[in-house]
Amino acid sequence: MKPGFDPAAVSEVQRLTLAGQADRVVEFLAGFEPRDAEQRFEYECALGWALQTQGDYRSAVGHMLRALRATARRQDLRVRARHQLAWTFMRSGDFARAERQLRRALDEVHATGVGTWLEPGLLNTLASIHRRRGMLGLAVQTYEQALALPRIGPEARYYGIGVSNLALALMRGGDLERAQNLLNNLLPSLAESVPPGYTAYVHLSRARLALLQSDPDGCEAALEEARRAASPSDYQIGVRLSVQGAELELSRGHAAKARTLLEGLLPELLHKAALNDLAPEAARLLAMALFELHRHEEALEKARLAAGLGRHADVLEWAAGLRVAGQCLAALGRRDEALAALEEARSVLRGTEFVPEQTCLDQTMKALGLGTGAPAARTPGGAGARGSGERGGVLARLRLRDGRTFVTHDVALIARVRGAASDRLPALIVGETGTGKELVAHLIHELSDRADSAFVVVDCATLPEGLAEAELFGAARGAFSGAVADRAGLIAAADGGTLFLDELPELSLALQAKLLRLLQEGSYRRVGENQLRSIDARIVAATNRDPEGLMASGTLKPDLFYRLDGHRLVLEPLRTYKHVIGTLAHELARGAGLAGITDAALARLQDQPWPGNVRQLEMLLRVAASLLGRGAWLDESDLAGLQVSSPGQAEQAGPGLRGQRLAAERRALQQTLETHGGNVTAAARSLSMSRQGFYKALRRTGLV
Repeated sequence: MKPGFDPAAVSEVQRLTLAGQADRVVEFLAGFEPRDAEQRFEYECALGWALQTQGDYRSAVGHMLRALRATARRQDLRVRARHQLAWTFMRSGDFARAERQLRRALDEVHATGVGTWLEPGLLNTLASIHRRRGMLGLAVQTYEQALALPRIGPEARYYGIGVSNLALALMRGGDLERAQNLLNNLLPSLAESVPPGYTAYVHLSRARLALLQSDPDGCEAALEEARRAASPSDYQIGVRLSVQGAELELSRGHAAKARTLLEGLLPELLHKAALNDLAPEAARLLAMALFELHRHEEALEKARLAAGLGRHADVLEWAAGLRVAGQCLAALGRRDEALAALEEARSVLRGTEFVPEQTCLDQTMKALGLGTGAPAARTPGGAGARGSGERGGVLARLRLRDGRTFVTHDVALIARVRGAASDRLPALIVGETGTGKELVAHLIHELSDRADSAFVVVDCATLPEGLAEAELFGAARGAFSGAVADRAGLIAAADGGTLFLDELPELSLALQAKLLRLLQEGSYRRVGENQLRSIDARIVAATNRDPEGLMASGTLKPDLFYRLDGHRLVLEPLRTYKHVIGTLAHELARGAGLAGITDAALARLQDQPWPGNVRQLEMLLRVAASLLGRGAWLDESDLAGLQVSSPGQAEQAGPGLRGQRLAAERRALQQTLETHGGNVTAAARSLSMSRQGFYKALRRTGLV
């Protein structure tokens, strides 16, 4: 009979884990059999961590989930299990699922008060995810929230690590003065605020700061302190010291030394999953060393490797890898490819707050003669300057599983979306047509713990009046003429998932009253049936009009509104933040296949009222890409045939028959384009129209 997984066994696993001996951990664990739930938790966490270190994320997640199931009666262990599971998701590059587990753990701590000593660690990990995504404002805010908590329990000695992490986030944003003040103030209390094995990591942060301040001697001194403080059994710190040492050699112009260091390290970093966060940086530094040694083909290979690795692990390294790849391509005489790589880096950075890297990219493009405002031939079309676009606003992105991306300048809105996703209160999304209400609803669903269940969209404006109740609630066989079989209804389809009621006030007051019962009691009846049915569905509703005005006019039942108004998310129209239209237009243009937009065209776009908001802007750029061809630049002259509608033209076509006809035609065109993914040719063919006729219809209805 195998022995139980007792504290002595746990201690041995921790020693082997610190030494990076994941294979030995797996072998060691095979000799034990957990005796109770707590031993089961520790055993499964240890095995999951070892498998994660080996890069077997799928198996690691399975063991972490077993650890979670073993914690049913121990709230503090449950929070720890969610934290471990979040780390596994983060290591695999699945930031959305990692964040979801962290937020659930935080919710459980707040709801029960158990495990409050774990909250700073949870917030630190959450902030690290924001930092890697480039959402530095949110990362700094979350780090500060963690540092403001009382220092209690065994996690109290990790306070200094939180300070060091905050300093790293500030460095990425270019606030070197505040980062230096934080690290300087931390030094006198290192022994009290940082566990002995982690002191070296603080000195590594100091070394990085010194390099950013162009102080190689200061970097060398900090690295030496890190070596003295490092635990001999911690293999990770040794690797990190080598990577930063290589960066120091590069800063001093010793490219050959840096290359020697990194060529020996990179295969190990790629082989060991526990070091995968270092691999993009090491590959980029090796590319830079090879570039300095004029080995441009080899440098290009490593730069592309860095960009590919960074795409899943760290957005900053993704952009930096593309920048170095652009330099290599330019040195090889492949200027068109160089420009494409550098513009891709610019596009990646537009969704982040990495100011120093953006500055470095601008300087690189200028030095290569590929910078903003550099004259270049247009294809197709006449001559024009390639525009940089204004950077008056920072964009944040949230990507859906289907590939769509919600892009906004409003970081506070992103935080509210994540907050709405973290609990089960109803949500109400308010915004004009085209502001992205359905995307936000979908994000709330995918960031919640219901992400793997159904997301059911109900377009309340298009439900047939006589059949709306049956469509929503379902109907029994024989309930009305034509009901030849039982119908489950859209609400039943959302059981366990999310029900999105788009343009909810378009429903009759009678149906709104029945929805109120659903919200209050979680129950409903099918048409023609007395049986009461229960459902577990998250309700998200949306309207393009002011809810208070709808209640005053009697269109929206006040009691229904107050039940729905758990989280209210207001999406501002595009015209209220013209300062980011240039940044947003560049982002959408790249997504549509255009190379970019000239400054003259951007100025023209910024002057438009955009009654159809972001959807209208996106459609215009898709049509432009279809007309000009992929890789073209959009110039002011191209906009002559793509005039946007005047204010209110599209949405306020008039009360008469012509206005109603235009509105119906616009909806049909829009729906057809969305069905065919923006492909104008396919959309026109499905309506038996020519491309030219389809474009005319788009202009006539105000869609472009």
